[in-house]
Amino acid sequence: MKRIATLMLAVIMLLSIAPISMADEPVRIVAYTNVSAGGFPANLEDNYVYKQILDRLNVALEVIYLDEYDNALSARIMGDDDWHMCILSPDQMVTYASQETLLDLTPYADELKVIYETYGYDTDIASLYYNDVQYAIPAAKALGDYYYMILVRDDINQKYNLTVPTTVPELYDYCMAIKDIDVNNDGQNNTIPMTGWVNSIGLTAITAPFGVYLGNKVIVDENGKVSNTLLAPRMKEALEWVRKFWDAGLLDAEIFTSNSNVKANVIACNVGVAAMPWSNILKKAYTEQYKAVDPNAQYTWISALSDGQGGDPAYAIAEYEKYAGDKWSINIDCTEEEIEAIWKVLHYFCTDEGQMLCYMGQENVHWVYDENHDVQVTDRSKEANFVHAYQMLGRNDAYYLAAKFPEAKEAVAFGLATPKLIVYNGSIVCPETYNLVDLDAYVKEQVIAFIKGERALDDWDNFIQELYNSYDFQTWLDICEEQLVAQGLAK
Repeated sequence: MKRIATLMLAVIMLLSIAPISMADEPVRIVAYTNVSAGGFPANLEDNYVYKQILDRLNVALEVIYLDEYDNALSARIMGDDDWHMCILSPDQMVTYASQETLLDLTPYADELKVIYETYGYDTDIASLYYNDVQYAIPAAKALGDYYYMILVRDDINQKYNLTVPTTVPELYDYCMAIKDIDVNNDGQNNTIPMTGWVNSIGLTAITAPFGVYLGNKVIVDENGKVSNTLLAPRMKEALEWVRKFWDAGLLDAEIFTSNSNVKANVIACNVGVAAMPWSNILKKAYTEQYKAVDPNAQYTWISALSDGQGGDPAYAIAEYEKYAGDKWSINIDCTEEEIEAIWKVLHYFCTDEGQMLCYMGQENVHWVYDENHDVQVTDRSKEANFVHAYQMLGRNDAYYLAAKFPEAKEAVAFGLATPKLIVYNGSIVCPETYNLVDLDAYVKEQVIAFIKGERALDDWDNFIQELYNSYDFQTWLDICEEQLVAQGLAK
């Protein structure tokens, strides 16, 4: 009797498990991306991100990279392909939303709230919407604005008893002193006193303390009024200083042409001052490169400079982008089960475990917690480079970068705290009727001419008038004002 009862119990258990097993079939979600991730596993069986999400959530999330993304995606969408999510630029989102291809996210306020509370309500930006309906999933913006730093050679400072500059005039004197030093010890007269990233980014080391960027950048003044850096009150003063640096032979010619050449000069250790992103020199891989040239070389960052006349320090620029970045959207034809599965995945990426998975890879393989519960990468961390394709909600860059590049942890924290000139070009949608490309090209050409002395500084006002007369500059200013006021960013 006991054996019969046992067999009957086994049959009952099998019968009870059978329907649950069918219900527990993983929900398959296909997500198309334009993010090219190096080292992406060829097979799902080897993809630990896929396997962990499957294990935790019973969702089979397949993130698929499409080459020539725009055309490939269009073919799949128009061809009724089996897809559930895709990443779209703001313009693409509008196109596909107008074609009734994307899911209206308005009914999913509770699900969206989880994302906003994790990554901040400032991720609720205008480009998530079309005709006041939300079609795109919010995502944190990568904080590239704080990568920029003014770097100097600490070893040279110590060897020659140089004082680190704190003002623009002091930076000039510092570069003059560097000019006569053989900083890479090669016996040649090839020292570059100062270099920096192109498109005037590097030159903000000199101009930002005067509230100036040498280009067509939209700003909002202290009274909340929209203006432009070309019209900055102290523009001529800033230009005079840049011209002074140029005339004295202190600026690298590559500062106008090539970031790769700037970086090569810095790694070659023949540079005194470098105004560039820390990520291009302070990461371990690049530190090893310049140490191979000169083991004693040591680049370190300095604080923001002031104008030398009592003004506040300013450190480069920061781009406020109301319309920034590609975002994920959901197929309108998804079933409720598939939509539920998508939210489960997105909410998982809001947890500490989910964030670390798509930031750093596998715990105890690619990273570990040390005795202070700080994240430490392992010597296998590069195997996890592909996981950024899963950062559907963006990432907390301050946390991520400090963990990913512990050698630059202090640099990241410093960059976050530095004062910056805020510009708003990324918040403006330029209508097709206005030729912004020609305006920007002419501004760049003429600014370089002013710096190099090919055009007299006294001619600046005439240059501005040329913009009004030949490039319809007032229309551009009106476009910027209308949009920034409508967004509540200006008065």
